[in-house]
Amino acid sequence: MYYHHLDLRALTQDELYSILYFGGVASVVLFVLAVTALTMHFIKQLDQHRGESIFGVVFGTLAKILFWATMYLMFILIFYTLYIYAVGGGTGLNVAEAMEWFYHTDWIAKLPYLADNLDTIKVYGEDAEEIGKNTVVTIYLVRLALTFLLLAFALLVTLTATLKINKLVNAQAVNSFEYGSTMIASSLFGIVVLVLMLGMVNLAMNEIFRVSDLFANTNTASTPVKIEMVYLDIFNPSLLSNITTQQESTNALPY
Repeated sequence: MYYHHLDLRALTQDELYSILYFGGVASVVLFVLAVTALTMHFIKQLDQHRGESIFGVVFGTLAKILFWATMYLMFILIFYTLYIYAVGGGTGLNVAEAMEWFYHTDWIAKLPYLADNLDTIKVYGEDAEEIGKNTVVTIYLVRLALTFLLLAFALLVTLTATLKINKLVNAQAVNSFEYGSTMIASSLFGIVVLVLMLGMVNLAMNEIFRVSDLFANTNTASTPVKIEMVYLDIFNPSLLSNITTQQESTNALPY
């Protein structure tokens, strides 16, 4: 099941903060924004290779993307490994656990329910409960941003690759058959890049889960992340209605 955390009853405020900052903000920036920027950097250079073999340029660009994305994700993995090892005996959720909660909780469809069921936090009074609700709403916003960032990632990669290769083709004397076959290949190239990047992000995140199990005695690897599943949120019937609900809740909550 994609979402398997049904409520937040047992979580403390510190654990909600961990989900927000480690599972949400950090993972979105490091695994989505950074990988998107890296991918787009090389795709935007496609039309600078005029006069060269189109297919050679395409495969060369794909190789560059894979190489540098691998290097970058390995760096993040090493950094997270050292961090998890350093705080392995600490309290609260570690990086991997926070990521697991962030990706396996239906923040979008269940926002009102999640915000109203913070049993561990309620015992500390109304002020503490309001802070907890604010944190849940903020996690929702980050999750909503991730949903649209991944949609933008897919559109940017596929459309930019097609347009850039179209420039290359137009700069060369080719017949209609060559033009058509190249444009089909360029569209496939964009899809291949998207699938490979999402797959590499999955591998990196799930390796962090495995490291957590090794050093921090957790079992996050038993519920691996499939980041492409976030695309299902785009078709979630609660998405638009919850945007309105969130805006009303934000106006009602003290900050």
